[in-house]
Amino acid sequence: MSKLSGMNQITAYYGFSEPIVLTLIRTKGFPAVKLSGGMWQSDTVLIDKWRRQKILNELQENKEESHV
Repeated sequence: MSKLSGMNQITAYYGFSEPIVLTLIRTKGFPAVKLSGGMWQSDTVLIDKWRRQKILNELQENKEESHV
């Protein structure tokens, strides 16, 4: 696991802006947490797993829609 500390590291790794990442945290279960000191933390392995799952879900939805 590779720990990411701070929103700057998280957004740099994921490749999206802070507002987008914050929206993903609130609405889509993006794997990041704000600690009691106000520092955001995440992990590259968790982000990669989350991203792969989102892609697989999208592919499955598209496959199901094409069979309707």
